[in-house]
Amino acid sequence: MDYQLTLVEKPGYLHAIATGSNSRETVALYLMQGLKECEARGCRRVLIESRLEGPRLPPWDTFEIASWHARLDQGIFDAIAYVDAKAPADMLDFVENVTSSRGLPLRVFPSAAAAEQWLASTLDEANAPPAMTGQNA
Repeated sequence: MDYQLTLVEKPGYLHAIATGSNSRETVALYLMQGLKECEARGCRRVLIESRLEGPRLPPWDTFEIASWHARLDQGIFDAIAYVDAKAPADMLDFVENVTSSRGLPLRVFPSAAAAEQWLASTLDEANAPPAMTGQNA
């Protein structure tokens, strides 16, 4: 259950990097710590980068954690980018499907660079002026 969560404030989002041993408890703890940090900082966009060591979690544990956080984090975030370079692609797709089907704006990425590009695009969309509609446009 040893882990460390390193938080780096970036323009428009918080980058959370989890290191340590991979276990259900570790994942639950670092996700909860990250949630509390985002709430305390008023941060609605986050990049979660998992660099945990050891065997991957079983699908049921992954499902339970993803489902629980999808409910817990509802309405708190505008965008969540998740990176775990060691997890199989099908497991990451599973996490994205579980969370997005429950309304959590989470996307998975193969690298932090790809995640950062997506987060930048969500910031661009959020800062864009509203579209003009109607006859006065």
